[in-house]
Amino acid sequence: ACWLATMLVVFAGGMVANGLLGEPILAPLKNTPQLLVATACWYIVFYTPFDIGYKVAKFLPIKLVASAMKEIYRAKKIHDGVTHAAKLYPNAFIIMIIIGTLKGNGAGFTKLIERLIRGVWTPTAMEFLQPSFYTKASLIASIIFVLDKKTDLISAPHALVYFGIVIFLVYFKLSSILLGIHDPFVPFENLSCALLFGGIWDTNPAQIIYLIILTIVFLINLITFTFLMSATLESATIASAISPVCYFAPVLLSLIRAELAPFFVIFPVNGLLYGASIFHNFKSSGHSFEAGDLFTSGYPGME
Repeated sequence: ACWLATMLVVFAGGMVANGLLGEPILAPLKNTPQLLVATACWYIVFYTPFDIGYKVAKFLPIKLVASAMKEIYRAKKIHDGVTHAAKLYPNAFIIMIIIGTLKGNGAGFTKLIERLIRGVWTPTAMEFLQPSFYTKASLIASIIFVLDKKTDLISAPHALVYFGIVIFLVYFKLSSILLGIHDPFVPFENLSCALLFGGIWDTNPAQIIYLIILTIVFLINLITFTFLMSATLESATIASAISPVCYFAPVLLSLIRAELAPFFVIFPVNGLLYGASIFHNFKSSGHSFEAGDLFTSGYPGME
């Protein structure tokens, strides 16, 4: 039962996605090398003497490296899921998003079955009722991949978009381990519920003012992110002008409401994407790249 539950968790994304697409559910198990590696890891973690395998896996440096590699592979699975669904249903955006999300966090959606195999019945442990951060992140990554693949809304190179998704996943995974930030989307959800579903009328005036400020900061950050992903000189110049607001406003707001500090870990990602965008445009234009160019206004090298 332990091995079966482990294999279900390891290959859950492919199994669930194949079941929805009308393909063989057990097809992911045909990859014998992957199955052997998964079995070896299962044995090392559960059955090595004195729990050496488990303790090594929990050792912080090893855990950080393994977690980063896992998120890189998660990005690949999401991309593969969106690409595969796009071949079968070229115009069905919702199907691409669903398959990409399931590929990214299939283990979350099979949690009920996995626990049932081990003899634990927890009907409330449904990913649809309480989606984890990895489901939300996989959903957002799938949407971005679909927009990049099927629309012209994202003008950035595909490699840069993929790199941004990888940075996003790795950054928040390491944040959850090192900083204890397990779900940075919670403030977004609280804000949406307060503004769109009537919750704002049940709060005091001070809370309403704070939500308005938080909304403004979020919109500024969203606009900056959009400009950074655009390949035009004008939008990049605007982004470089308003990006300091995105970095300093979170500090001020976190002083007001320290419990919402997890919301602000997203802002360094913008800086990474900004640097990657400038580096890409320098390489594309044939210019030499220096570290000081990251602090110039706009995208040098673009005419």
